[in-house]
Amino acid sequence: METDHDLSWVTKGLTRPSQKYQPVDDSYLKPPPKVTPSTLLKTNLEGARTDSELNAALLAHKGKTVVVKYGSSFCYHCQQMLPHFLKISNEYPQNHYVVAQLDHMKDAAQGIKYTPTYAFFKHGLKVDQFVAYEAQQLDDHIWLQSESR
Repeated sequence: METDHDLSWVTKGLTRPSQKYQPVDDSYLKPPPKVTPSTLLKTNLEGARTDSELNAALLAHKGKTVVVKYGSSFCYHCQQMLPHFLKISNEYPQNHYVVAQLDHMKDAAQGIKYTPTYAFFKHGLKVDQFVAYEAQQLDDHIWLQSESR
């Protein structure tokens, strides 16, 4: 005779009827789809991790104004300023932009005391270098060095 208080499920090794297994949606455990760098980077923006990559970028775009953001992987301000640097690359597409990681650079790190340091190159020559912790500082220098103002 079965009643509401039937405990036969215990002797049979079954789970309690009111707590049966419910499949859990585990889609949150899966990592997001990997985005390829070509979809993240614009044509006027590139990254450089070595001195040779930085020199190649400067030579390839000698006819343009090249804006280089020097930073390191552990720099808090560098990470904060990166989204604004990407936004600036869209606002001033006539310039070329390089994100240089100083972690593995020897020659480029000479003369860089603080990060993030920004440098402007025109015709292969450095014409301006400054440290900026705020977006407005970067905006002002980009505007001053821009050829379309």
